[in-house]
Amino acid sequence: MSIDSECQLFRILPADLSDKIERSVYNRKKRKLFPFRKSLRKEIGIEVESVSALL
Repeated sequence: MSIDSECQLFRILPADLSDKIERSVYNRKKRKLFPFRKSLRKEIGIEVESVSALL
Protein backbone atom coordinates (compact mmCIF):
# COMPACT_ATOMS: atom_id res chain seq x y z
CA MET A 1 0.00 0.00 0.00
CA SER A 2 1.40 3.37 -0.92
CA ILE A 3 0.67 6.60 0.87
CA ASP A 4 -0.38 9.34 -1.55
CA SER A 5 -0.26 12.35 0.72
CA GLU A 6 0.94 13.70 3.99
CA CYS A 7 -2.66 13.95 5.23
CA GLN A 8 -3.24 10.29 4.49
CA LEU A 9 -0.03 9.38 6.33
CA PHE A 10 -1.09 11.19 9.49
CA ARG A 11 -4.60 9.72 9.26
CA ILE A 12 -3.39 6.12 9.19
CA LEU A 13 -0.64 6.43 11.79
CA PRO A 14 -1.36 4.51 14.97
CA ALA A 15 -2.12 6.73 17.97
CA ASP A 16 1.13 5.93 19.76
CA LEU A 17 3.15 7.07 16.73
CA SER A 18 1.10 10.14 15.91
CA ASP A 19 1.76 11.43 19.43
CA LYS A 20 5.51 11.14 18.82
CA ILE A 21 5.64 12.67 15.34
CA GLU A 22 4.60 16.27 14.91
CA ARG A 23 3.61 17.34 11.44
CA SER A 24 5.94 20.37 11.49
CA VAL A 25 8.93 18.18 12.38
CA TYR A 26 7.98 15.74 9.62
CA ASN A 27 7.77 18.59 7.08
CA ARG A 28 11.08 20.09 8.18
CA LYS A 29 12.87 16.75 7.79
CA LYS A 30 11.17 16.17 4.45
CA ARG A 31 12.37 19.57 3.17
CA LYS A 32 15.94 18.87 4.33
CA LEU A 33 15.94 15.58 2.42
CA PHE A 34 14.72 17.12 -0.85
CA PRO A 35 18.20 17.72 -2.40
CA PHE A 36 19.21 14.14 -1.62
CA ARG A 37 16.00 12.74 -3.09
CA LYS A 38 16.50 14.84 -6.22
CA SER A 39 20.06 13.64 -6.75
CA LEU A 40 19.04 10.03 -6.07
CA ARG A 41 16.26 10.32 -8.68
CA LYS A 42 18.79 11.65 -11.21
CA GLU A 43 21.23 8.82 -10.52
CA ILE A 44 18.50 6.20 -10.83
CA GLY A 45 17.36 7.78 -14.09
CA ILE A 46 20.88 7.61 -15.49
CA GLU A 47 21.18 3.95 -14.51
CA VAL A 48 17.83 3.10 -16.07
CA GLU A 49 18.83 4.87 -19.28
CA SER A 50 22.13 3.03 -19.51
CA VAL A 51 20.47 -0.36 -18.90
CA SER A 52 17.72 0.33 -21.44
CA ALA A 53 20.36 1.39 -23.99
CA LEU A 54 21.95 -2.04 -23.65
CA LEU A 55 18.68 -3.84 -24.40
